[in-house]
Amino acid sequence: MKDLNTRATVEGFQKWVFGEVLPSLRRGQIPTQRQPAEVDVTQVDRKALALMVIAEAEAREAAELRADVAETKAIEATAKVAALEPLAVIAQRMIAAGSDLALGDAAKALNRGGVITGRNRLMAYLRQIKWVDRTGHPYQREIENGRLAAKVGVFDHPKTGEPELSTTARVTGKGLAELHKRLMREQQGTLAVR
Repeated sequence: MKDLNTRATVEGFQKWVFGEVLPSLRRGQIPTQRQPAEVDVTQVDRKALALMVIAEAEAREAAELRADVAETKAIEATAKVAALEPLAVIAQRMIAAGSDLALGDAAKALNRGGVITGRNRLMAYLRQIKWVDRTGHPYQREIENGRLAAKVGVFDHPKTGEPELSTTARVTGKGLAELHKRLMREQQGTLAVR
């Protein structure tokens, strides 16, 4: 821009765009609609005027894009919260009561939280991630981590009639929350592959 007057006008416009318009857009406010006082459109050549219009259009597009992205993220976050709310209530109640769930009940709770599973599939998954051994007994590290509990019971052996001990794995609130997180991640990964 050879003309000093034009250069000053363009620089004034740029200061207005970068000093007032863009910061107000970043704060989520609508910028003032006025042009800076030193910009006289009749004194600006076509190229400089085109640059001003392009800069303003780009600023508006950027603001609209940021608003769209923020709205999309808010909708996704609301959907996630709604999906996790029933499971969170169950887990909080379990943790507060210090209780645990049988595998069938844990599978039902996970289903309410959006995970597609059943008692047998849950047991197979627990074996796969090495929370229980092949006979269904919980590993000690998972009991110590607070994810599983062991329920010990006594039954009479059907052939000998002798009393026998049985150990059953039960899922705690902490374990339920961890299983939900892992299974949702796996199911979303499976759906993405299909």
